[in-house]
Amino acid sequence: AASKSQNLRAACSKALLGGAVGGTTFLGYAVAYRQVYGRHQMQVRAEFALPLDVEKSFLLVADPLLLNATTPWWFDIRLLDHDGGVARRNLTANVAEVSGSIGTPTCTAAAPRTGAERGISIRTQPECTISRAELHEELTRRSGTPPAIETTGNVKFPKRHHYLHYRISCFWLPSFPWTSELCVGLLSDKSTQAEPFGASLSYRQYRSFPYHVFEHSHEVFRSSTGAKVVDTITADLLGEPLLNRVCGFLLEQLLRSRANGLWHRALEQEVSGQVAQEQMSCESNKVGGSGTIGRWWWCW
Repeated sequence: AASKSQNLRAACSKALLGGAVGGTTFLGYAVAYRQVYGRHQMQVRAEFALPLDVEKSFLLVADPLLLNATTPWWFDIRLLDHDGGVARRNLTANVAEVSGSIGTPTCTAAAPRTGAERGISIRTQPECTISRAELHEELTRRSGTPPAIETTGNVKFPKRHHYLHYRISCFWLPSFPWTSELCVGLLSDKSTQAEPFGASLSYRQYRSFPYHVFEHSHEVFRSSTGAKVVDTITADLLGEPLLNRVCGFLLEQLLRSRANGLWHRALEQEVSGQVAQEQMSCESNKVGGSGTIGRWWWCW
């Protein structure tokens, strides 16, 4: 028994020593890489369509309560309302304000509102295009905090900041606290610089832990088939490519799952809206007299 105990202690000591040497070596490699090439960053982007107009799509994409419901099984993110939900309600009000400020098409009366009117099948999920890029700090360095006023053509809209707190866990590991700085604003058409045709919501890691840099931006634009969403995550752990590439693979799965979840949520809203319109149409036919009762029963 004593011999087995000594062998176990020796094995544990070797494992700890090997882990310490390996970790130190990897940290040294990361420092050397940053000194030579600058900080490495991984950027993953998902582009997909939603069967809703741009205003409703932005409200859906910007809902923080849907983060956990639209992410993979191995990722758990829980919103913490430390202030009784005040920050979340302020964010919701700001998102609704921005959504209502998105410019409408010139021919508002003729603008298609449903999937059928847009000539698409809302039950056929569109393709989600995933792209990955490896960047370095000197190419992605930002100019600093966004200005208080964002100018979009002739429209000036205050770009407000919000802070939300979470607890995050991956693969059932112990959870850790996370604070996001959220920024909401309007997007202009780069070709015309006229009325805003989209909106943006970005989540930025407020403190440099566990990532050195982490930003998740959601851009929702108007398109001929409803709304186009560009979901982009830029992340950097230790500033070297090995861990960042592993992180990029997981982030790709996260964005794909989120695109799938948001599309199904949008489909539910679109179908429920069509059912409500059909019910209203049937009720109006019923009021028209006994000659329309047959049509009313046919609708139901």
